[in-house]
Amino acid sequence: MDKLLNNFRQLGSRARDIWSRLSLNQKVLFGGAALMIVIAVAVLAFNSRQVQYEVLYNDLSEKDAAAIVDQLNENKTPYKLEENGATILVPSEVKYQTRLKMAGENLPQGQAGFELFQQNNFAETQSDKKVKYQEALQGELARTIQSLGKIKAARVHLVLPEPSLYSDKEEQPSASIAITTKDNETLTPQEVKGIVHLVANSVENLDPQNIVLSIKTVISSPIICRRATAVPLIWLNNKWL
Repeated sequence: MDKLLNNFRQLGSRARDIWSRLSLNQKVLFGGAALMIVIAVAVLAFNSRQVQYEVLYNDLSEKDAAAIVDQLNENKTPYKLEENGATILVPSEVKYQTRLKMAGENLPQGQAGFELFQQNNFAETQSDKKVKYQEALQGELARTIQSLGKIKAARVHLVLPEPSLYSDKEEQPSASIAITTKDNETLTPQEVKGIVHLVANSVENLDPQNIVLSIKTVISSPIICRRATAVPLIWLNNKWL
């Protein structure tokens, strides 16, 4: 212990000796550098405590925005409004769960966006942008669905047909949702309807009747100590097949 104290004393003595040899300009430079380091550490510590907000919905109608704000207030969920209330932001850690809760309440009633891209790449073609948007939307929907505690994995596939100038009958968009629940977990009809509502309202002109939802439940048997996967349940046209 005495040896350690002596080492610290020697280091302190050397530091004072070096400091005394510095010119005034050098002392100012060292002092400024030390101050900048302290400020940088303080800023990082402050930012780490700041709540990060992300877009829950954008391009909302006034009616949908008001209804969603009422629900957020009722659930005591913090939020921010932008674009005259057409964009609602919530803390990033509750974004997906909140979006799924809103879908369970049949909100929004109209189509809403998720603001998937912050910047435009002008080198991309319209076809490239469409593919990129579709992949991003599928991923965002899957992450939102998977935020439900009962769900182990979720996958969403969207079919977004191009408008045709050579056909009188326009193809309608459609979607398929594949869900695997956690062991012995089942979804309630309300949760299923909420998931279908979420996907239907994320795509223009997507009729809920054109959405197929398959749910695969993993069943654990305590008797034989092994897992058996149940036959997937199919939800179509607001009923089980």
